[in-house]
Amino acid sequence: MQGVQSDAHVVRLDGLILFLYCLLVVQYLAGGVQFYYTVCMELETLFAGEAATLEMILLSRERRAQEQRALLHAYGAPVVCLLCNIPGPVKRCAAGAEVFAAGAEAVFAALEQHGLIQLYARMDCFATGPEGYWCVDAQPIALKRLCCAIEESHPLGRLMDIDVILPAGVPVSRTSLGLTRRGCLVCGKAAADCVSRQTHSLKEVQQAIASLLRQARA
Repeated sequence: MQGVQSDAHVVRLDGLILFLYCLLVVQYLAGGVQFYYTVCMELETLFAGEAATLEMILLSRERRAQEQRALLHAYGAPVVCLLCNIPGPVKRCAAGAEVFAAGAEAVFAALEQHGLIQLYARMDCFATGPEGYWCVDAQPIALKRLCCAIEESHPLGRLMDIDVILPAGVPVSRTSLGLTRRGCLVCGKAAADCVSRQTHSLKEVQQAIASLLRQARA
């Protein structure tokens, strides 16, 4: 009789352990589902907006070139142009706005810190994304080094494109300063190679951007 009771006790104990194990599994899966849902909602919030067409993007490039030429002619000084690296068809979105605000603040702060005179400054936002322009009384190479320092050191610098346009109308290249090509957001390899080969999906890149934004806010 005692053996039967002992066996029953073991069965009840095994059943309790199994129940607790199943409960832990359910909680783990629920946590994974919640995390996945949170990430999806975050991406949807950060990158929601009106898609820019190819025609819009091409026209915006021409408009920027005209704007830069006009500023070079009017002020005779290098032009700093700030854009955002936001992949995908939606360029005017919460992620782009956050990156641009941080970039503009960093440019203003760097120019002030180095005592550089701003002859002109303007911020715009189009369906193709936000844009910032500064005309600065400075040597173009020194100005480009300053902008590259922001791109390299700022927590969101990888998401910023800060060009310096020479009076001749051409940008100062990173390679002319001995700097390497910019790295991929996902794998760290040359970004241009990953883009041309379409190595990563849009969602992978957006997740990498969301991660950078979270780290910058921390």
